[in-house]
Amino acid sequence: GDSDKAQCQDWCELALWTSHCKFCKCQDCQFCKEGVPCDPENDQDSSDERCEKFCDKTFASEHCELCKCKGCNFCRDHVAYPPYPPPPPLRSPPPPPSAPGAVR
Repeated sequence: GDSDKAQCQDWCELALWTSHCKFCKCQDCQFCKEGVPCDPENDQDSSDERCEKFCDKTFASEHCELCKCKGCNFCRDHVAYPPYPPPPPLRSPPPPPSAPGAVR
């Protein structure tokens, strides 16, 4: 069960703050007390991740760009991570050895 006193236990994770910060066992963690820092999209946006009442899954492509909505669970599924870089090109195999007496 949960505690009746705010704590920051080892299993509390920043990546799961939207669910972990609901528990007293995590509420004393810095990320729960101060919020997850975020780079605002504009002057009207927040400087920490939230899930404000206007945030709507229907408009996830727009809303999930805003710090005001990045804390919503539906935005966690919507996040587009950059693609992995392509693998380095394969090196060409060395040329076959010349046969003795072959003309070059």
